[in-house]
Amino acid sequence: MPNLKSFLKDGEVESYRNVEVSFVPGKKAIMTIYEGESMSAVGVDGMEEKEKIVLSDYKTKEEMHALMIEKGFQLKSEEELEAMKIRKQKEAAEEAERKAKRKEEMRIKREMKQAQKKLEEEEEEKEKAREEMEGKGEEGEGVADIEKEQTIDQGNKVENEELCCAAADRAQLWSEVRLNKMRKEFRDIFRSTCTSDA
Repeated sequence: MPNLKSFLKDGEVESYRNVEVSFVPGKKAIMTIYEGESMSAVGVDGMEEKEKIVLSDYKTKEEMHALMIEKGFQLKSEEELEAMKIRKQKEAAEEAERKAKRKEEMRIKREMKQAQKKLEEEEEEKEKAREEMEGKGEEGEGVADIEKEQTIDQGNKVENEELCCAAADRAQLWSEVRLNKMRKEFRDIFRSTCTSDA
């Protein structure tokens, strides 16, 4: 129904006096005709409903215009049409400004949300970095303790080796002393035997 949509939305129907258009999404386009004095600033309050017409039954704009004239609606003057045009332009500008404002507000909210998320991620990364540094610090202490123990073990090993070497030296010295003693005893025995033979 492109003709009906254009007839209603492009302002053609409002080129007639005492006509107001209210768009209700999902509903059929129905023209309600009221009887009484001219509409006031508050609309059709106090006026009697006379007739309802389903506009989707009319296929062309010519049929729709003929319907308006048939029902007694009069076209607005050039001055009225110009005033209506200016009013619609003003309403469109105000609506565009409202949409731009809502869009800007949504953009700001989105950027704030992204900034908040980024800040939380940075804080999380900092926390992880702190935890890793603390873990490395504890690990470093553990390594230092191990190295200290290894140093002590190496020191004990060296000391034990020195003790072993000293013991070996003493054993060798003792062996040499005993060997010299045994040699002397053999010499004495040999001399004694030679003297007896003589």
